[in-house]
Amino acid sequence: MKNMNKKNSLDPLKEIKKYPKFKKFSDKYEVRIKLAEEIYETRNAMGLNQQELAKMAETTQKVISKIENSDVNVGIDLLQRIAKNLDFTIKNWVNVFDKNEKEFQEEPFILDWCSLLKEKKIKTENCLSELIA
Repeated sequence: MKNMNKKNSLDPLKEIKKYPKFKKFSDKYEVRIKLAEEIYETRNAMGLNQQELAKMAETTQKVISKIENSDVNVGIDLLQRIAKNLDFTIKNWVNVFDKNEKEFQEEPFILDWCSLLKEKKIKTENCLSELIA
């Protein structure tokens, strides 16, 4: 019986990028693909398998697999649970949205979030830490 947890030296993301159809797909689903890559790479760097992450994020291994294969749009609640369990930082989000940190901090939804925190008089040194916590 094969050991399904054995790490393969072949990087599936690098392999798939070799195909021309991937380019067409990636243009249409760029953010979804970058999110999938970021989750996959961060999960592997932490030494977690899909099933372990799924349990931590209160979902199934099948859902994690679909996310990492860019097969689904992830709901915000599940995305928040995954990001929290993978200890996502601003650098992870910068990678997903392909912006530098300064550009990312100037995005309208970030500015709106920071304004909301100030209106509610929530004290925080950096509103971004509240957004990704």
